[in-house]
Amino acid sequence: MAPSPADLNVDQFLGWVKLQLGRVEAYGGAGAKDKPAWCPEWWKHPEVVERLIVAYQAYVKSSASQNEGDMLALSSWWVYHWDHHAAIIFNATTGPFRACNYKGHLNLVDRDTLAITVDDPPTGWEP
Repeated sequence: MAPSPADLNVDQFLGWVKLQLGRVEAYGGAGAKDKPAWCPEWWKHPEVVERLIVAYQAYVKSSASQNEGDMLALSSWWVYHWDHHAAIIFNATTGPFRACNYKGHLNLVDRDTLAITVDDPPTGWEP
């Protein structure tokens, strides 16, 4: 069982984020300058933090499994974890950073427009 976020070693997690993004994900050059696929203040995006935590936890588990002889563990991690989360995180149109740019966090919109209000369903509602 993977550790809960409460059990997360923050320093190890942040080191992994820097290593993973620094060696694998490279955005720049020909990309749109006003809509990067990354927010420098990524930690202000709860969805991104959650996705990175679960990707990290799965990576740790997959690395351990590979060290124990499962030679496909890290390949499975790439296919079933990182590829899926990265496609969402780095989508400049619909991803969590869609309202950010190089000038800052949520710089492209009025910050209030991103809030979602969730009302309770009417009495007697059943899923």
